[in-house]
Formats: sequence, structure tokens, C-alpha cells
Amino acid sequence: MTEKSTASDQGATQPQTDAAAEAQLPVSTGKAQQANSLVLKHVLASVGVGVLPLPLLDFVGNTGIQLNLLYRLSKLYEIPYSHDMVKNIIAPLLAGAAPAAVARPVYSALRVIPIAGPILGALTMPSLSGAATYALGKVFIQHFESGGTFLNFDPEAVKDYFAQQFQEGKLVVKQHTTGAAA
Repeated sequence: MTEKSTASDQGATQPQTDAAAEAQLPVSTGKAQQANSLVLKHVLASVGVGVLPLPLLDFVGNTGIQLNLLYRLSKLYEIPYSHDMVKNIIAPLLAGAAPAAVARPVYSALRVIPIAGPILGALTMPSLSGAATYALGKVFIQHFESGGTFLNFDPEAVKDYFAQQFQEGKLVVKQHTTGAAA
């Protein structure tokens, strides 16, 4: 009996595990790859809007980009989307999870200060905007991949992950903007 279970463990179990993993990965990986591509496109759009020299227009524009990202992710994962509900869900996440994300409207408003304001804004807004969009996308990809919806999303439960992804997002922005300039 031990020989059978040993043979079974070595022969049958391993291929079943590999086959099960292979059967599950393409669907999940395909969606995750598409989702990550959507996130990157929206990050680059956020960086572009973050460069705008008009006070608060960048903030409003980035909010629209982030809502569009979540709309597109919801369609990809076949999750019902409600614009008003999503705005109410992401506001506490963006406001509570990363102090730099809260500072976005402040940096945007500081642009009205002659000379120093536009320079400060041009140096900080693109990175902050892109990083916040990246983190938001990553949080929702993880949530949707695990079977979550907007109805059971808990901003408080993901604030540490959001903060981690925000830091990673700053690196991604730097990598893509530095690479584009070179």
C-alpha cells in the first residue's frame, strides 16, 4: 500500500498539481496581464496630466483617469460598476492610505505661487499622480483576482498594501519616465 501511495504521490499527484496549476494560470495570468497593461497605460496618462501647469485641473483629471481605470478593470473582471459607489470607495483609500496621495491636491494648489509653485508642481505631481494610480490599480487587481467586488471592498483592510504599491508605483513612474526621456 505504501508503494502505491508512493507511486501515486510521485507519479499521479505531481502531474495533477502541474496540470491543475497550468489549467488555472492561463485564465488568471491572461486577465492579470491585461489588467497590468491597463494600469500602466493609466499610470502614464496620470503622469501626463500631472505635468499640466493648471492648478487643480491635474487633480480633477487624475481622478477621472483613476475612475476610468477602475471602470475598465471592472469590465475585464466582469464586476458591476457604479460611478458613485466607486468614488465613495476610493476616496478613503486615497486619503487614508498614503500621506503623499493626500498631498496631491495641496501640491496642485501650490502651483499658483509664482515661480516656486510651478517648479514644485512639475517636480512632484507627475510622480505622485502616477504612483497613486498604480497603487489603486494594483489593489483592485488583487481584490478582483481573489473574487472580490466593489460591494465587499474594504479600504481599511488594504491600506498597507496600497502604501506598499504606492512606493512601488513611484519606482515604476521613474523607470518609465526616465526610459522615455533617454
